[in-house]
Amino acid sequence: MTNVVLPLLRTASPQDLPALVALDALVSNNPWSAKQYSDALVDKEETERILVATIAEGLAGFVVTAIVLEEVSIYKVVVQPSLQRQGIGRSLMSKALTDARSRGARRCFLEVRASNFPAIQLYREMGFQADGRRPNYYSTGSGREDAILMSMQLDCGRV
Repeated sequence: MTNVVLPLLRTASPQDLPALVALDALVSNNPWSAKQYSDALVDKEETERILVATIAEGLAGFVVTAIVLEEVSIYKVVVQPSLQRQGIGRSLMSKALTDARSRGARRCFLEVRASNFPAIQLYREMGFQADGRRPNYYSTGSGREDAILMSMQLDCGRV
């Protein structure tokens, strides 16, 4: 981590939709559609939630979560490429885990590309443990890549 950027963290609103779609398309091999983000933004059952990190220049990053009963899944953690490794991903994850705890979640699950060493390191530092692997889960420009499955108990994590 070089510099720490202190973003404003808040729940996303429908006005954030174009920026969410654009940022995901910029950094993801398999970005979500505008409809997927729109559905998450207006989730009437309030299982899905998008938290955004903003700085003066605009959207710095976001995290998408979903809670079912006492389990929260992290669907996406996305940070502007020029702002990566500056604490934004950690801030978003911490806020998402705190939010999930306050909503009754007791365990958190996520998947990460096996090649995404910075994210794996961050998740381990936050208290996640590797639980398994999904072979050939993610598509890449030249084939497929494994997903590392990770989880943590929310009552004992280092957020």
